[in-house]
Amino acid sequence: MRLILALAAALTLSGCMTVEDFLDMPDAARAEYVCANTPGLSELDDELDKLRTRYRTAEANLARGYAVHRDCRDVRIPVSEPPRNCRRDHHGRTICDPPRTRIETRCRELPVAIDSRLEQSKSADARRRYDEVKARRDALYRSCYDKAVLLPPQQAFWYWDNGLIPQ
Repeated sequence: MRLILALAAALTLSGCMTVEDFLDMPDAARAEYVCANTPGLSELDDELDKLRTRYRTAEANLARGYAVHRDCRDVRIPVSEPPRNCRRDHHGRTICDPPRTRIETRCRELPVAIDSRLEQSKSADARRRYDEVKARRDALYRSCYDKAVLLPPQQAFWYWDNGLIPQ
């Protein structure tokens, strides 16, 4: 399995995949490559990440006894540099262009009271939904893999190149 993943990573990093690459791969590696590109799979993976974050956040809030709110603001910071485009006005005063600034985001964390029952409910809901989405994701991947592993290299490449699920 590690060899397959290493091969897939090496081929991805090389920049381009060809039919010849698919001809040289074992069946399992080809199937994994095809199914990693399956429509809907990355969306389900993103949803799993969000649900995992919600669950962990609720659990951390319960463990701490309070939530943490990040209050962020963009602040203009003058760039340290010598005065620019200085000139004298008709009264003899020196006038320079205003200093350049950069934008920096500054955040502070504020404790926020929680309702422990609501937090427990959020945690349980995130866990339940995670399990549901994971089951859908696994079923989609397994269905793809079971079909892709049987494909000849040229056909597997076509599905991979077009981002389609094998039929």
